[in-house]
Amino acid sequence: MTTPPPDPFAGQRLSWTTARSPWRDKATDTIGHELITLTYRAAVVPAFSPRRPGPSFDLRGIDGGFAGAFATFLILPTDLSVRLRLTVAWAFEDREARGFTTRGAGDFTADLTVPELLMTFLIGGPVRTLPEEAGTAPLDGPPGSTSWYSEGLAKHYKIKIAAEAKLLDRDAHEAEVRTMTHAYYTSPQLRLPYAEVPGRYWSDSHVQGIAYNRGFMYFADLDALIRARSGGSRSLTAVPAARTTRRSGARSCGPSWARTASRTSGTCSPAR
Repeated sequence: MTTPPPDPFAGQRLSWTTARSPWRDKATDTIGHELITLTYRAAVVPAFSPRRPGPSFDLRGIDGGFAGAFATFLILPTDLSVRLRLTVAWAFEDREARGFTTRGAGDFTADLTVPELLMTFLIGGPVRTLPEEAGTAPLDGPPGSTSWYSEGLAKHYKIKIAAEAKLLDRDAHEAEVRTMTHAYYTSPQLRLPYAEVPGRYWSDSHVQGIAYNRGFMYFADLDALIRARSGGSRSLTAVPAARTTRRSGARSCGPSWARTASRTSGTCSPAR
């Protein structure tokens, strides 16, 4: 019996039931009932409006741009094993605006499971990008337990991209770093292990912050190690997009992200 995939938003989603079935009859390859077409708009809230406890996935916007996750506005089946075809077509009034998702840049079509769709993020507007590959594959593990990786990397590049685009001067850059390090070292959850993160991710904002800020410091340190070892000729962006099966709690430098980082920086010190 196949184990159903985990729901990354268990207990956080609303359900809606139609009065008739929208599914195709697999035996006859016909539609037993009329297809249901939904047309709706998703609201974009101001970036700094109040937030609920836990991660912020809702669509938020500022200065003509917006970002969020499909999980907060896309209506999806409750059966997590279903594969769906997603087509994304961007349309902006601003000719300089661009659209991206974690599946790629611009328009695309992809067959994805419901959990994959839930965890697909998007950003649109006057977006700036790095002129080099900075992507790495996500780690395997329950939601929250590997957030140090994805969120830490996002925090790292948030500052790096802004600095390279001259949107942050030296003082502002240092202020951003101080804010994250202060939040981490003054957190009441400072010593919380990642194995305990998933069960408390939605109820305690301090738990979410631990993963974000600890991951950021790990990648900042790794970037510095790579630069030091290469004499300044390489940085974190030189680390290839490693496919990994490392799970929360693993300590070895096996065929995983840890080994990839070790080969590049000369040390094996994955975030704990």
